[in-house]
Amino acid sequence: MKNKEKKRKIKKIDEESFFSLYKFFVSSIRIELLAVFIFSLLISVGSFYFMNQTLEKSSKTAYVTYEKGINSIDSDSQILRNIIIRGDLSQDDLPDLESYYADKISSSAKIKLINSAGKIIYSNEEDYLDSIDLYETFKKAFESNARERDPKIRFLPLELKDMSNIYLYYEDTPIPEVLYSVEVKSANKVVGILSALVIFFAVFLIITRNKIEYINEISESIKVIAKGNLHYKIKSRGHDEVSSIAENINLMSSALAKNEQEKLKAESLKNQLITNVSHDLRTPLTSIMGYLGLVRDGHYNNDMELEKYLGIAYQKSERLKSLIEDLFEYTKYSGDEVELNFIDINICDLVEQVVEEFVPVFKENQLDIEMICNREEKYILNVDPDKMVRVMDNLFMNVIKYSDKPSNVEIEVKRIENNVNFVITNEAMGMNSDNVEFLFDRFYKTDMSRTSENKGSGLGLAISKSIISLHSGEIYAKYNDGKLSIVIELPLNSNSVIGG
Repeated sequence: MKNKEKKRKIKKIDEESFFSLYKFFVSSIRIELLAVFIFSLLISVGSFYFMNQTLEKSSKTAYVTYEKGINSIDSDSQILRNIIIRGDLSQDDLPDLESYYADKISSSAKIKLINSAGKIIYSNEEDYLDSIDLYETFKKAFESNARERDPKIRFLPLELKDMSNIYLYYEDTPIPEVLYSVEVKSANKVVGILSALVIFFAVFLIITRNKIEYINEISESIKVIAKGNLHYKIKSRGHDEVSSIAENINLMSSALAKNEQEKLKAESLKNQLITNVSHDLRTPLTSIMGYLGLVRDGHYNNDMELEKYLGIAYQKSERLKSLIEDLFEYTKYSGDEVELNFIDINICDLVEQVVEEFVPVFKENQLDIEMICNREEKYILNVDPDKMVRVMDNLFMNVIKYSDKPSNVEIEVKRIENNVNFVITNEAMGMNSDNVEFLFDRFYKTDMSRTSENKGSGLGLAISKSIISLHSGEIYAKYNDGKLSIVIELPLNSNSVIGG
């Protein structure tokens, strides 16, 4: 069991090492190209060697040489001479001379020992002459003309222990050797080099074909995206820099498509804003002009009626002023012009202060307020208190306008993980779950009317949403069983403590 477990671990390590090496190899196009270059070079060098060998075989010429055999005769004759001299042999040892050189020199050699008178005192041949002509033998062995010199004969001087001026006659037939000569032609070299180059480029192009095609595909895709098709996606292949470029191009096209959508949405909202502003400003302006026209033309019966017309015109002017101020404020909070003065405050203290200011208005509108905030915890938020008061004013005014009367309003501050939730819940039977998500859109009104019966500008909740966004928070609405809850989530300050 231990051996199997050990083998399993070794196998796992080997697999991890292989995949790590593979990942490293495919993660860089430089390494890939270097590997392809080396592989192509090895293939081309191998092909050059093979081509060269093939061409050499085709240009080989056979010839016979005796050089090795002649060298062997020289070597054997010197060996025999050294055996006789170093063995300190005498004439009495000559009958047993063969035992001294047996198995040390060629067995086919003819060996004779000759004295200065030409008499043969030893021969390894059974049938031999008593003497030879020293002059003729010497001439054959040492002829200056190489063509006339006998390559089979060696004639060497030596001495016996008891005799001087002795000559060793050594004769043997040189063994022929077949050799091949290669005629290296420059044309063959050129053919080999050109073949190696062709194979190198062919292998390199074949291996890199997919990568080049992928680069061309990316290039064509960029052209498609440049023509306006921002939703076009490039298929990701591999894990190297080229695939990273493709992924970044996809991210770029997605970002451009998103920006284009936001641009179109902003254009649509701008047109909607112009339409809604025109409508909401025209309504009170028309009333003002109408009543002032009646006054100007004297279409009133008495001073009381004149005062009534002027009062209505003034009221509509106040309405017009309120719309313009809300529009200006919304524009300011939606842009980058507003500056926030952040300080750390206890949100419970701020909410209680604002609620106390609204208590008379709530009572006047038959609304009972219940506030829930755990005083054992310090809900410290880093906010702009003036802007947060503006948000609460808008929310409380919305509650007063759209709550069922009489009814209860619940205001709760609670902690959820690292956020503080500020929740206002009121009874609003006229709402439904379908239009809750539009509450924070500009100029949205619950009755969807554009009349002056509902005196809201439709910008209060939109302004509140912009302020909360500037505080890195979130505001949203929920509707359930006739109760509307507006929730504000703000990040809790790190200085907040429990039980403080």
